[in-house]
Amino acid sequence: MKINTELVTEKESKLFLRYLFPSVVATLLIAVNYLIDTICVGQRIGETGLAALNVVVPMTGLMYAMGFMMAYGSSNLFSNCMGAGQREKAKTYYGTSLAALALFSGVVMAVGLLFNEQISWLLCGGADFYGQTAEYLWYVFAFTPFYCFETFYNVYVRNDGAPVFSMLGTLTTCGSNMILDIVMIWVLDMGMRGASLATGLALVLGFCVTFFATCRRRSELKVWQCRVDFSRLGRILRNGMPDFLREFSGSAVVLIVNLLLLRLSGTVAVAAYGVIANLGNVVQCGLAGVSNATQPLISFNHGANRPDRIRKFLRMGLLASAALSAAYVLFAELRPDLLVAIFLDDPTPELTAYSIPGIRLISPGYLLGGLAVVLNVYLEARHRPAWAFWIALLRGFIAPIAFLLPLVMLFDVTGVWLSFLAAELAALIAAAAAVRYSDRREDPERL
Repeated sequence: MKINTELVTEKESKLFLRYLFPSVVATLLIAVNYLIDTICVGQRIGETGLAALNVVVPMTGLMYAMGFMMAYGSSNLFSNCMGAGQREKAKTYYGTSLAALALFSGVVMAVGLLFNEQISWLLCGGADFYGQTAEYLWYVFAFTPFYCFETFYNVYVRNDGAPVFSMLGTLTTCGSNMILDIVMIWVLDMGMRGASLATGLALVLGFCVTFFATCRRRSELKVWQCRVDFSRLGRILRNGMPDFLREFSGSAVVLIVNLLLLRLSGTVAVAAYGVIANLGNVVQCGLAGVSNATQPLISFNHGANRPDRIRKFLRMGLLASAALSAAYVLFAELRPDLLVAIFLDDPTPELTAYSIPGIRLISPGYLLGGLAVVLNVYLEARHRPAWAFWIALLRGFIAPIAFLLPLVMLFDVTGVWLSFLAAELAALIAAAAAVRYSDRREDPERL
């Protein structure tokens, strides 16, 4: 089969835009998917529903993180091998990651269903919305494989030269989730159970679309042609660990912040954090679309030994990320009240007092964080997993926790919002330094 060579021959700007548009649309649709969930719960169930929805983020984050870890951990290697003309080796990385993810997701599903009550109680610290949390989380665990594999194939079909199928899969997931949310929460009045079931069923449909893309004649992702070699799993995990940390460490921070806010100010502060986090999630999803578009282009050209094209794609990724995040920052600073009104028709004065200053303080951090993510993806795509790992760990966990505790001691709840801004600045400085230093050295290990 002829290897796709357009990634090293087509004009850089044209190719970047061709990957950027479907990728950003797909990830923004994911954000809209989250927003519809939150809006339906907030408008129908209220502040306790928003709080319950926010505390399950660590578990859904774990599932998405597993999908991203195996997808990016192997797809970078897959694309590098394809760029170097090593087709069979590329398929081995794909097959191994596929088998490992099936095993990991099965274990999480079994443990979650068996211990759902205990996990729910821990996540909400025994708060009064514990029952709503357990109700929602049961269906999350039941659909664990689809949380993982919808993410996995969404990444992989882009690396297989079919970014439009990635967008169609996300469009299917988000569109069906919106419809199912309205039906199950508003029409059938199923509460938190309906919100969770709607998301699970939508993920099934989205997975079917992206998996169908592997049946294309030109696809290199046919399951019956792949090979499994677990001796390659260690390298896949090392390469994908930064993506796991980028996704899950943020969820772990959400857990810590939730428990801290419950102690500081109770359920209303957690609900306000849910509003702020969901707004930020829209921006971060858009920024993830930029990095998702940049990753296969850099990775393939790295395998093809085209450093001139790699530098151009990096600059384009940074500019696109800055433009997208700046648009949100401007709106968030000028009209945060309109953003809060999306979730609640008549928010309490206490919730408004927490959420509006939080939106204004956190929003500039997305400009910094978007640039840091593009630089981190650049390090991964050029096979510098050690640098990417530490930057992801710093941005996702170390810096937020390091700034969180002292700033909370100084500024109470306001310190929570300031800690995110400080962490993103620290991560950007570290990522820029890592790229500058590593680019001066000889390229790392060969395939």
